[in-house]
Amino acid sequence: MATRQQLVDEARTWLDVPWRHLGRNRAGIDCVGLGVEVLKSLDLPWHDVPSYSSTPHAGLIAHIKQVCDPIKITDIQPGDVLVFRTAHYPFHVGMVSEKYGKLHVIHATAARRKVVEEPFAHELVDNVTHAFRIRGIE
Repeated sequence: MATRQQLVDEARTWLDVPWRHLGRNRAGIDCVGLGVEVLKSLDLPWHDVPSYSSTPHAGLIAHIKQVCDPIKITDIQPGDVLVFRTAHYPFHVGMVSEKYGKLHVIHATAARRKVVEEPFAHELVDNVTHAFRIRGIE
């Protein structure tokens, strides 16, 4: 069974990988692909979405729910999954991490054109729409 720290550590191995819509490897990855690849690498159940547009898609939430349980946004911890609205795309996914004693988010962002880890603040906090906990994590 994987731990929250293993999830975060694996997500961090993807930092600076270029962003690419529908990407699923280190040559380019998107926000959904990052989550899928982190779960796969830790031998956790995962469910990929073979194709989607960059517009809101209720089906993506249903896919996330196949491997995650909804939680209150106020209950988030490192290793949890957040869904956001962003200026670039109305649907965006990231993983909660902790750095310097503060919550951060690791995500593949079109705006920055790569995977980044940044403080969970300002626009990110204001635009969270859903929070999830991955099943089977210690």
